[in-house]
Amino acid sequence: MKSVDKYTLRISNTNDSGSITENAEKDIFTLTLPNIFKNKGRCYIRIVSGLIQVEDVDTGSRIVEANVRIVAVRSNIPMLGYDTNNQSGSNTILGTGILTADTTELVNLDAPDAGFGFTCPQLPNEITLEKLYIDPDTQQFERAKNYTTTTLPCFVELEIIFFDDIEC
Repeated sequence: MKSVDKYTLRISNTNDSGSITENAEKDIFTLTLPNIFKNKGRCYIRIVSGLIQVEDVDTGSRIVEANVRIVAVRSNIPMLGYDTNNQSGSNTILGTGILTADTTELVNLDAPDAGFGFTCPQLPNEITLEKLYIDPDTQQFERAKNYTTTTLPCFVELEIIFFDDIEC
């Protein structure tokens, strides 16, 4: 049996990479996918880890309102299946985190030992990540854009296996 190549893709909004762009509210950032990931067809994606900083430690300003307890990162990576959070399979929640208090500064996204994984029909040419929170009043996802002065770190690490690389 042939060994299977596992690709690692780390996406972060805190580097000076020319392949990352960020919106004015600093809650959405986009990676132009490197060529080694383009046009490779179906793949299995496993979320290895992730992190969202929710408070600027110098100013105390937060990207979420008081009493928010759940944050998440959503992507435009399509998945085979259905997600009730999005009412589709077109956007995928890559991880959630729990804020234990209004003073929590950063949150590691949940990544079970086996990692959350899904099949993607084809990676998009640009991957967009969006910082979200669940509004405690409406119980709906909202964009985490309360603080827009500086970029607060957010990253996700993905492990990708392309089905065309697997020989049976």
